[in-house]
This record gives sequence, C-alpha cells and structure tokens, in this order.
Amino acid sequence: YNYLIYGTLLGSQLFDSFIVGPVAFKKLTKENFSTLQSNLFPYYFGIQAVAPIGIALTTPFKLSSAVASYVSLALVSVLGLSNQFLIYPVTNKLVAERQFLSESLNSDPNSKELLAKYEKADKTFKRIHGLSMFMNLVSIIATIVYGL
Repeated sequence: YNYLIYGTLLGSQLFDSFIVGPVAFKKLTKENFSTLQSNLFPYYFGIQAVAPIGIALTTPFKLSSAVASYVSLALVSVLGLSNQFLIYPVTNKLVAERQFLSESLNSDPNSKELLAKYEKADKTFKRIHGLSMFMNLVSIIATIVYGL
C-alpha cells in the first residue's frame, strides 16, 4: 500500500502542478479556470494532508532509521492542511473580491477609488497565491525526499 499511496500523492502533485494547472490557465477563460481550480483544490489539498499519514503508517522503514522520511511526510501534511484551511479560503475571498471590483470598474471605468481597491486586492491575491505556490513546491520536494 505504501507505494500506491506514495504514487498517488506524488502523481497528483506533479500532474496538477505541471499539467492541469498550466494547461487550464492557458486554455480556459479566467472565470472557468477559477471555477475549475476552486472545485479541484479541496481534493488536491486533502490528498496532500491525508496521504502522508497513510504513507507513514505503511512505510517499510523502521522509524529510527527514517527520521528524515517522517519529517518530510509531516511537512507535506502540514503544508496541505495549511493550504486547505488557511490559504485557500483567503484566496477564494480575494478572487471573489477582484471579480466584483472588476465588474464594478467595467460599469464605472473612471472611478479611482474602485481602481485603487482592485489594485490592492490584486496585489494581495498575487502575494497569497505566490505563497501557496511556494508551499506546493516545498511539498513536492518533501514528497520526493521521502521517496529517496
């Protein structure tokens, strides 16, 4: 079971991060991409949070000889939980705020106040999203470390 769970975790990380995400971003409208991601991320982050526990419980290594492996699995799980329950809700709120402000700007394109609010929300979104992407990359590296 260890290899099956590990393969599912690493495969989903690589497939979502380097194939689904980039292709969907290029091929879908911004609204459809946002809808797709908001429906996929709960599952993706859930896999990141739970799979390391299953891997740890089925690992063929003895705990004393594989401390680094368990630390890397714990890191993956903590990052998955953090993305799921901290980062994801904030980014969803910011996406909705940017969408609302963008629509408001379309109806009132000369509003400096709306533009300032949109730019602030956009900057915050990009910062939080960048953090999430960094956490995802660290999670992928930690998953690979376990496999070494």
